[in-house]
Amino acid sequence: MADESLDNHAKKHIQLPELLTPCCTCGIETTSKWNASLEVSCSLATLPSWIPWFPSPYSLFSDEAKLKNIVSTMLCNDGMQELEQIPQDQPLFLQLQQMLTDSHQPSNNWTRDRGCGLHGRHSTHCSMLCVFQNKAPVPKGYLLRRAFRNHNAQLWEQYCQTQMALFCNFIKDSSHGFTFVPALSNLDLDSKLNPSCNEWRLLHGTTQASACAICSSNFQPALMGTGAMQRGPDGLKKVPLYGNGFYAAESITKADEYSEPIFDAELGVNLFTVLVLRCIGGFAKVMLDTHMTAEQVRRDIHNGPYHSVVGDRRQNLGKPYREFVIYDERQIFPEFLLFYERQF
Repeated sequence: MADESLDNHAKKHIQLPELLTPCCTCGIETTSKWNASLEVSCSLATLPSWIPWFPSPYSLFSDEAKLKNIVSTMLCNDGMQELEQIPQDQPLFLQLQQMLTDSHQPSNNWTRDRGCGLHGRHSTHCSMLCVFQNKAPVPKGYLLRRAFRNHNAQLWEQYCQTQMALFCNFIKDSSHGFTFVPALSNLDLDSKLNPSCNEWRLLHGTTQASACAICSSNFQPALMGTGAMQRGPDGLKKVPLYGNGFYAAESITKADEYSEPIFDAELGVNLFTVLVLRCIGGFAKVMLDTHMTAEQVRRDIHNGPYHSVVGDRRQNLGKPYREFVIYDERQIFPEFLLFYERQF
């Protein structure tokens, strides 16, 4: 290895992925940054040691004793998710609670996505005027009640392969300057993140059923653009600000806007659902404008050098939050499933 360049060593061990350019007419729904037939010639168990930031393969699943205790939790309807409940007295549970506490935004924290205090978020009879006149209250805090770790080995392997492919992409295109983009929710927990490829831990609020489905089979490209979005005057859903992608937040206060309650009979309270996503941001395009057109997404993301978008509407526009957008589900691993109680 001493007399061999990093570039040559990488090319010997890895089939470098091609950047694909096929796209539909809108350019944002069917494209992929990575070759679907990506092949890594070396085994995941024997990956080259010269990649210091590469996550240890199955490091989350290496304890066989823990694997024997994995439960197909009854919280999920199909019973197929490999979810292991984290005891409340474990340090990891306390760290996850700390993530919710630290990422809460106590002021300047209401957006119209939180909905109307009278009619909720999904009422077809509620006008935008009604929403602004009757703003739904923002919780003062979030109490973690249950936490599960996702032991989906197939999704983890896919995530590792994608991170390897991104590293090779860095080798091929060193001309594009890398910028580290920190995230408020970036706690290392019991498995450290790699800042050199903008690896983030982000939050995604959703329903319990959707969260379980994501833990089982990840986000689905066919469902891009069908989530929580604003509607236009004609009542039809509008394309999201930064194109059809998978949206996540660095603040639990933002992610909580999209979570739905489910009554927990044992605790006697409504619990809300949020996923902790492990994401590969790579070359992140920081957007200070209000939106991206379909052409911009096609040019900069699918056919360009960027792997993600950070929509920073705070710096110039004074909005409460930043949004993080990933356009390929293979850059995401749903790592934890959390159930929490809102505190007012």
